[in-house]
Amino acid sequence: MNIEEIKRIIHNGSEEEKIFLRDYFKKYGNTFDKEVEIHEILVNILLQLDKDEVIALSGIIGYPVFLRISLMPKIRHRFPLLQDGAALILLDEDNNILVQQRMDNGKYGFSGGCQELGEELTDVAIRECYEETGLLLDKERIIDVCEVSGLSRRNSYPNGDVVVNNTALHIGYLSDCSGVLRKDYESKQVFFKPLSFLDSLNDEEKHEKDFIEICRMYLNGDVPIIHQQLIPDIELPEVGNMNFVDYLYSLSPEQALVLAKVQGYLEFLNNSLDERIRDIFPRLVDKSVLMSVQDDRILVEEIDGKVTLPKRIQSVGESFEDLIATSFEVSKDDIRLALRMSGNKMYNRDTNEFINALVFETTRELNSADTLSYRQVSEVIDKLSNEDKLYYEVYCEKLAELVKLKRTK
Repeated sequence: MNIEEIKRIIHNGSEEEKIFLRDYFKKYGNTFDKEVEIHEILVNILLQLDKDEVIALSGIIGYPVFLRISLMPKIRHRFPLLQDGAALILLDEDNNILVQQRMDNGKYGFSGGCQELGEELTDVAIRECYEETGLLLDKERIIDVCEVSGLSRRNSYPNGDVVVNNTALHIGYLSDCSGVLRKDYESKQVFFKPLSFLDSLNDEEKHEKDFIEICRMYLNGDVPIIHQQLIPDIELPEVGNMNFVDYLYSLSPEQALVLAKVQGYLEFLNNSLDERIRDIFPRLVDKSVLMSVQDDRILVEEIDGKVTLPKRIQSVGESFEDLIATSFEVSKDDIRLALRMSGNKMYNRDTNEFINALVFETTRELNSADTLSYRQVSEVIDKLSNEDKLYYEVYCEKLAELVKLKRTK
């Protein structure tokens, strides 16, 4: 398949042609030699595409597969992948739950899947539910429950792949859906069952044990909380004369998680990519943002004269909540999720980064410490980056909506 044909499919190809192209990359590479071959094929293609075409191709292939093939082949299965996605718990009028029995492992769980570049996480939940069950949920009626992240979301595979998921969990109701219930090629069966059905299964039969617990909390009217393990504090071996690829290849999966955290996930990913495509490779970046507004003052971080909202980039295996708590010495009891931002509006074209941001608000005024302090909004707003201004503006819009809602009640 030549580059002109690939460009044609990217821009104007039929759905069948795009599926063929996706399957070509997904199924190619059962041996190391084949993995090297498909890696070279993809790299040579990417070098002939513009930025928008690269992003479009990643969507056709599927971003997780696209990323794996773009890594240096030797560490393709040693790289711990941070993967973003969404899932949906769908309830009928009797609070029975839509259960999917997966085709790949026979386990029982909920509909869901991976995020593509530029896709809002709520749209992922709706799309995956429709593809897997035939039920299309009204976007205005979907409930954003929580984001489940951290080591409980870790999955290991026989080929050595380690994937840690960030999953935006949603809840919806059958009464807000259109379509007819049916299964697709990823499902053995789909059906509505009471929560007791999932409880009756053993752990090996449950696809998402933590989601089941969150569903129980929601139905009981409790705030969904999943306590996560922190990444273990283990000492890494000396690098010596090894280059990065050889060094990562020598590490255990647990050590690779620590290395990713020590280096920072973006640098870790950058070192793992083929250097020929580092400048054109689009990245998904996950961030925790701390928002604390008290009257007309806002909490900011000031480092080397630069004023920003307090925020950190998540590494693979970290939970969003723990990242805030450990970075800024804040109790998790003093923060709550205020909003989640994703999709094309969060694309930074200059850095070629698609950002998924969780904005946590504080439930009380924090003590100023180290680089953190409260400043007048009017004094710092023009010093903030466009990204930070967007967080603040959307946060203020949500507060205004909540005030309006309370007044109407």
